[in-house]
Amino acid sequence: MQSQQRPASNDGPGKSSVGWRNLFEDMREGFFVAEAVRDASGRMVDFRYIEVNPAFEAITEVRVTDAVGHTGSQTIAGLPQQVIDIFRDVVETAQPTEFEIQVAALGNRWFEARARSLGDDLFSVLFLDITARKKALAKLVQSEERFRLLADASPHMLWIADLDGTAEYFNRAWDQYTGIDHRREHARDVVGKYIHPDDRAITLARFGQALKTFKPFEVEHRIRSAQGDYRWFLVRAEPYFDPLTGRPVRWYGSSVDIHDSKLAHDALRESQEALRTADRRKDEFLATLAHELRNPLAPLRNGLHIARLLVPADSRVQRTVQMMDRQLTHLVRLVDDLMDVGRVTSGKLALQRRPVSLRTVLADSLEATRAAIEAHEHQVVVDAGDGDLKILGDADRLTQVLVNLLTNSVKYTPRGGRIGIRLGRQDEHAVLSIEDNGIGIPPENLSDVFQLFSQVRVHQCLAEGGLGIGLALVRSLVALHGGTVEAHSEGPGRGSVFTVRLPLNKEATLES
Repeated sequence: MQSQQRPASNDGPGKSSVGWRNLFEDMREGFFVAEAVRDASGRMVDFRYIEVNPAFEAITEVRVTDAVGHTGSQTIAGLPQQVIDIFRDVVETAQPTEFEIQVAALGNRWFEARARSLGDDLFSVLFLDITARKKALAKLVQSEERFRLLADASPHMLWIADLDGTAEYFNRAWDQYTGIDHRREHARDVVGKYIHPDDRAITLARFGQALKTFKPFEVEHRIRSAQGDYRWFLVRAEPYFDPLTGRPVRWYGSSVDIHDSKLAHDALRESQEALRTADRRKDEFLATLAHELRNPLAPLRNGLHIARLLVPADSRVQRTVQMMDRQLTHLVRLVDDLMDVGRVTSGKLALQRRPVSLRTVLADSLEATRAAIEAHEHQVVVDAGDGDLKILGDADRLTQVLVNLLTNSVKYTPRGGRIGIRLGRQDEHAVLSIEDNGIGIPPENLSDVFQLFSQVRVHQCLAEGGLGIGLALVRSLVALHGGTVEAHSEGPGRGSVFTVRLPLNKEATLES
């Protein structure tokens, strides 16, 4: 047995050079020199350590004194036969070799080694513990496998590309939709083969900009299926940056099928545009209709006035003229409402704002509806409070609001009914309510009474029912004054309450 014998080769560690010795001692890799141990037939069956460096002891946890002069089998119990076989090939062929091996006797650790022949049955081995690397690699492989399983389970098309835009991975959904297997293709080729010709330019521009800036990008385009048809997809991609260096490494992207939702959205947009066009044409029609209807009204009223003067003694003619005058007044009001609706919807209605007394507006409104109230024999009770409330508004338009509300109560309250009007103040608003004991409003229709052309079903049978524009005009005019109007009813046969709230003109109210 040779103890701490150094090889005599001029190329080996037997040199007495101080520099070599320092290198030998400072190496982080394990290093040893050994000689072949042969049996009686001359076959190498083991090896004996001649010299080892300090890193040998640090890596293997085998003391130098327990290794030098002893065989590999003696030093490491259960040394794999594969190690001896590898060293035999190096000694007999004089060809260096590199290998990785797991040694159970050393805690199942992995080692990376390079063996080199030194001649005369001597050889050297440089080795490193790579267990941590192996474990990290195993985790990485496991992580990648999990990613692939997750990606293949996704119904969306997922992909990975390197920094120059070459695809490294496509998931199963991509393969099934396009009918191809995983392959490396550059983004230009993918776009050229699978993206609709009309969408290629924008797709390449977006991705090309992203490749320069390494910022997330998004684009919608159509992708050809294995059957040859195209569907819309929303494509998003994010760059992945190395957590250690902060440099971009690759792109992770998804292509989500949005075909059905996009078609539905486009159809909805076209439908909305068609509705806007129809609404605009309706407004134009109403404005034209109101204008054309109003032209003959003045001659008709003049004719009635002449008839009243020409046949003053005939009571039948006078009653007929009065009836025609009432109907003509009703027709004038309908035409005026139509024209005002057209002005409101087109944004052409301008208010002549000035301080307005609501007591005065209320008095004017009662005077304008007195004939209708008396004709229906209604009792009107007014509670206007003691003080005068003023707002900044258009007196004529506010009178129009109250006339429409009063007319509404008159029409839908049976003969001899009661209409209560109350004017008061709440916080910084004037509050005016008109309450009747008329036919009421079904709860399901309360939210619709202010809609243009809305007709409550139970009201449609009434001879005096209007076109459904009066309350819509009320809401628009009140809104132009910065106020609100609400309707309330306990149901059919239980009357209705309409409440208008308007912001007070503080300065004018204080002055009064």
